[in-house]
Amino acid sequence: ERPIRIGGKAALDRDIGEAGLRQARAELTVARQSAARVLADQWLDWLAARQSRARLQEQVGFAEASLKAVETRRKAGDASLLEVGVAQGDVAEAKRQASLAAAAEARAQASLRVRYPQLAQVAPTLSEPLALERTEGQWRERILAVSGKVRAAQEALRKAEATGARARADRLPDPTVGVFTGSEAFRSERVVGLSLSIPLGGTYRAQAALEAAQQAEVARAGVDRETREIEVEVATQVAEAASSLERWRLAEQATAAAGDAARLTQRAYTLGEADLQTLLLVRRQSLDTINAAASARADALRARYRLLIDAQMLWELGAD
Repeated sequence: ERPIRIGGKAALDRDIGEAGLRQARAELTVARQSAARVLADQWLDWLAARQSRARLQEQVGFAEASLKAVETRRKAGDASLLEVGVAQGDVAEAKRQASLAAAAEARAQASLRVRYPQLAQVAPTLSEPLALERTEGQWRERILAVSGKVRAAQEALRKAEATGARARADRLPDPTVGVFTGSEAFRSERVVGLSLSIPLGGTYRAQAALEAAQQAEVARAGVDRETREIEVEVATQVAEAASSLERWRLAEQATAAAGDAARLTQRAYTLGEADLQTLLLVRRQSLDTINAAASARADALRARYRLLIDAQMLWELGAD
């Protein structure tokens, strides 16, 4: 016996299967996009930690130069033993922060090495963030066009619509055609015949069609929801990219000004024109601005790269 699909059910079954395959490919694109974000974040964390460690190591040199100047003034009778101790403590603190930065760099590098063993870890310098080349509307249009989440929702809708059409088609029962053979009269007569059976429809098929139609409406709402969520996310990311770029520029200006002030104050202390407390205060301010600038640079680059990844302008993330 074999059932025969009538009413275009075979074509509907093919449509359901093809929609399921396309949905799976779109979901694979979403997974690749998520993995690309993780890779970009970890790469930026490593470069930011590396740059922070290098700048803090420079601060160790400045602290040691300050200690040397204090010791010189101590020998000349212009500084007390207490000031020498304070300067030594400042050197120790600078070394401690540089050690913490080196440990953070080692952790970030180890995480990259374990997660991506084939990735060549040739550390470039952390590049300067750039302004976005597109408007919010252009970013939204591009990301919606290549979004795996939207495509997955659209394919889920097509699959649900095809499933609904299949359920409606099932209200017309499929006949089952069979061939049978037998023997009679003590096997002296052979009997060959055909059989045709048609199931009787009931309320179950109607309810199944109604449920499939409701599932299609849920899938349609899912497309709208994914589209709105991406539009909100793009607007948020564009705003974050612009604000983080401005924060980085201000932090770099503050770092440059604090560095100049620290160098001038150290020279003034060497010449006896400033006291040690002023020098240490200016140095701590310079250290704070260095950390803030490194963090702001990484945040600005991260915001830009996330937009590029979502728009598939940095890496091709298609599943086909």
